[in-house]
Amino acid sequence: MGNNSIADSLRTYVPTGRAILILGTGFTYGAKNRYSVQVPGADTLVKLLLDEARIPADDREGFSLVTAIDAYLENADNPGQLSQFLHRHLQCVEVQDHHRTISKLPWFRIYTTNYDNVIEVSLDRENVQYEVFDQSGRAISRKHDTTQVIHLHGYISSTNPRDEPNRFIAGVRSYAEPDLYESDWLRQLERDVDNAPAIFVVGQSLRDIHLARILRKKPQFAEKTHLIIESAPKPALLFATKSFGDVHTIGVDGMASLCVGINKAAPLLTRPPHLEELSFESPMQEASQSNIESLLLKGRVDRGFMTKQIRGEHRVVYFVERASRYKKEIIDRRKRIVFVHSSIANGKTIFLTELAARLSQDGWTIFKLHPERGDSQDAFDFISQRLQNDAIIIEDVFQYESLLDRACAIGRTNVLLLFGTRTSAFELRFGSVQRELSGRYFEIDLNVLNEGELQQTAEYLGQFGYWRERAASSVKEKIRFLSYNCHREMRSTLLSLLESPAIRSKLDNYFEAINALPPRLSEFIALSAYARMIGGAEIDAFTMGSIMGYDYYREIVSYRRTLDTELFSPGGEAQFRSPVFGEYYLREHIEDERTLELISEFVHALDRFSNREANYKPILRQALRYRFIKATMKSSLANELVDRFFEQLHNLKIAKSDPLFWIQASIAKLAIPNYLASENYIATARSFSRLLRNFDPYQIDTHEAKFLIESRLGGYQRDYGLALLKSANLVIGVISRREEDLVLPIEIVTTYPDYYARFKEEIPDHEVNSVRQRLVEIEARMNTYSDAVLARKRIGERGRDAIRRVMSLSDNYT
Repeated sequence: MGNNSIADSLRTYVPTGRAILILGTGFTYGAKNRYSVQVPGADTLVKLLLDEARIPADDREGFSLVTAIDAYLENADNPGQLSQFLHRHLQCVEVQDHHRTISKLPWFRIYTTNYDNVIEVSLDRENVQYEVFDQSGRAISRKHDTTQVIHLHGYISSTNPRDEPNRFIAGVRSYAEPDLYESDWLRQLERDVDNAPAIFVVGQSLRDIHLARILRKKPQFAEKTHLIIESAPKPALLFATKSFGDVHTIGVDGMASLCVGINKAAPLLTRPPHLEELSFESPMQEASQSNIESLLLKGRVDRGFMTKQIRGEHRVVYFVERASRYKKEIIDRRKRIVFVHSSIANGKTIFLTELAARLSQDGWTIFKLHPERGDSQDAFDFISQRLQNDAIIIEDVFQYESLLDRACAIGRTNVLLLFGTRTSAFELRFGSVQRELSGRYFEIDLNVLNEGELQQTAEYLGQFGYWRERAASSVKEKIRFLSYNCHREMRSTLLSLLESPAIRSKLDNYFEAINALPPRLSEFIALSAYARMIGGAEIDAFTMGSIMGYDYYREIVSYRRTLDTELFSPGGEAQFRSPVFGEYYLREHIEDERTLELISEFVHALDRFSNREANYKPILRQALRYRFIKATMKSSLANELVDRFFEQLHNLKIAKSDPLFWIQASIAKLAIPNYLASENYIATARSFSRLLRNFDPYQIDTHEAKFLIESRLGGYQRDYGLALLKSANLVIGVISRREEDLVLPIEIVTTYPDYYARFKEEIPDHEVNSVRQRLVEIEARMNTYSDAVLARKRIGERGRDAIRRVMSLSDNYT
């Protein structure tokens, strides 16, 4: 690429406000310090440092800026002299037109490895609003129409000339410090590089390892990176920079000439169709039993009804009140990133709607992003240009690669990002979330109702007669029922309500309507219920037809006009929006054997097409999860039925390559129990895993660690000490590889005290000591985790307690 390409990129991407600028010492060309001497570039600065360090001219070959600083510090009377030196030479008072031309453009962010203030003086001359940060600060959102300048190696105006140079990245030792690589702003640069449409690197040799690592992280970064270096560069500089992107030997003044005439702002973008604007001004309706049935059966709450409650026009005691409390906490704590998570059917989608309704009443504009319908970056570019208070709902955020990073990179402080996710997905990625966003996000766990929510739920249900024989019970007794019988979970509460005679007549009408349908349509209803259970969206007629065969599609289309709208939408989707109702329907209304036959037919069809349709493979993997299949079962023989189900699937293509299938089959065998087969299936899974590139055997290791304990407790083999030792080794391997997956492996550790107490007399001394060593290692690795990670489900406290108990029981062996 040549100079025309950089001109096109400057005019195309800079006006969008999404391009980033990375500066090196070459950018200072022409700027003058307070002695009317040019602010030194890297080579000049090396010479000045070596002069003051009194290094003979004959000994200067091979010195870089980093090693020259070390030589200076070694010969200085005190470390503070380096700060004085940098202030003396790098304090800029005069800049040139090319500095001003480049600086005034609407960069998303400006990063610099320079210590000097050339960019700040340039911004001042152009009356551009800006904020300055150094590498030690916490990354914050960019204010609208305010430029952020980040000094990755330190900034002279942030220090006193008498300070020691510990706020500068200067010298070999500082480059080796962990703090440099753990810098919040360095992580933000990594996100910005990933999300920016174009990157302009000016006057950089890219000798900084951390900066080079970021720009080389993905091959596609080079395709959008422009490097501007001096007009007559040394061959070594050309060689060092050419692999990072398109190199332009035009100098900083040459780049400025290409920037003349670039508009400061691009025309406003229009809202893309996959960014839905939500309205909460739909016609109001009174609270009625149909609202509750809509919640229970379809997972829906009418927005108008919700708005009416909030305004107080028709007051209903309802758990929508929790959104008011959480909204106040979010606003008071100034958090703009919110994670709302729950297990299936604990109210995540409904709560996000409640919270959005509250924000809407306060004047926020509410959007919902549908990433599956279009490029999310288009939506984020649209949001970035707005000035109003906006909130964006993004559900299942972890299903989409880079979506979280792209959303968090929106450079506005008055945008609320409302992320919805399954608790299992959030727990899996909690370590990385904590590492990247520590202190910047607000977490809402909906799995357990608090005391106030329990009382509100109890009163709300009582208004519509759902308590029946418990109606005369005290509020305290009702709360106790919700606490112990329903485990404080919304999901369990809804399942209990579905058992209530109060809505059985409504359910009977549903079931009679389903039974009256042709057989293939009834099967479609059942499979749609299972699809909703496993977390998939409703499967429409066309999709089900493509998976299950043409007769499905033909049958549904032929009945579409006469279908009961309570069961189907106009597009032919079954109305199992609530996973709870889907689970209830399968478990209570369909015989276990028939459910498994339908699921088997479903997974066989998915397996046939998974190679051709990439989006079917994730559905297939979810459909084969043991925990989902088991949840549809009612029979006391459920374990045997599920095991037989897996035995009949060994001919699937997925069974010939995917370790996940064999782990699920092993779990089924462990539940019977058939320990030998379960162990064989673990070995099969591990064999297939070795054929997969970059495969992390996390699921295999955690399941085997659990199997070793449960099988020995069940009398499978008598190698009690070796089994415990191997289980501990597997746990060490898991928590060493993946910080975010701490909870499940440590849950296994919590079973060790009872195991050891039972078999301690049969474990040889040398095996006991080996186990103790592994437990010490497990605790040491746990201690490297953040307090936030260890607090998840009190896993740190419970894990340490289990280790202490085993140590106490085995004291007599040391």
